[in-house]
Amino acid sequence: MKKILIMILAVVAAMGLNAQSAFFKGCEDMPGVSTVYISKAMLELAGASNITGGDFDIGGIASKLDGLEIVSAEGSGLAKLKGKCGAFSSGKGYEKLMSVKNDGSNVSILMKKLGGGRNEFVVFVDEETSLVVIMMTGTMTMQDVINAAK
Repeated sequence: MKKILIMILAVVAAMGLNAQSAFFKGCEDMPGVSTVYISKAMLELAGASNITGGDFDIGGIASKLDGLEIVSAEGSGLAKLKGKCGAFSSGKGYEKLMSVKNDGSNVSILMKKLGGGRNEFVVFVDEETSLVVIMMTGTMTMQDVINAAK
């Protein structure tokens, strides 16, 4: 019974935190584009459970994240999503931290300082037939992200 109550509280808290970015909201209803939003409450639950995904340990940074947004597209949605990615230009405060090009695949990591010790990290995985954009907002640093990936 206690586990059920905790799950209900987590879901209610997640619904109350509707802090998606304007970019994410603009992509939600685009045909051919998939979106995933994970709230701070759900991330804290994941961090408490020491959940790892492949080589990435979400538990290490979950307490520092305000939210996680994932937007992906293939086929008909690909051109539309690429068109919206201009929102992450250097003129809008984003700094490119890293870029890797390999066999038709481009991976870039950008960062924007939000103030109050908060940062936004944006990861682009751009391949010939798909694009994935991952946005992480919170008090984590680049070192925190690197440590979580080890």
